[in-house]
Amino acid sequence: MKTMLTLLLGFALISVTPLAAQDLQSQAEKETREMAGRMNLNEGEYLKIKKLNLERLEKIAALAQLREQDNRYLDLRLDQIEEQYAASIFNTLNTKQYSAFVEYRKEQPYTYAGLTMKNNTVAQTKE
Repeated sequence: MKTMLTLLLGFALISVTPLAAQDLQSQAEKETREMAGRMNLNEGEYLKIKKLNLERLEKIAALAQLREQDNRYLDLRLDQIEEQYAASIFNTLNTKQYSAFVEYRKEQPYTYAGLTMKNNTVAQTKE
């Protein structure tokens, strides 16, 4: 009986993982479409930005699993992820597009692990 439950749990975990990856993929697609509209991206730039968005979201999702870790560590690691992302975007876009990216990011709320922060206030996101 224990083996049967273990197998069922294993299959459940395996089937949930692709759904989470699909959610990240669709979220990256949505964000990239918004960015493309604002920054006039060509097809090559669009694909690069989509890849960068997906990588960033995957790293943040992995970091969100470490909630029991020290909050300072999580903040530092999140800052590193965002800095790497911004540097990669900077190296991909031209000056005008990067300026549009900076403006786009200013309008976006800071979101991490279920918390949204805009104007230095934190509130739980509703799902």
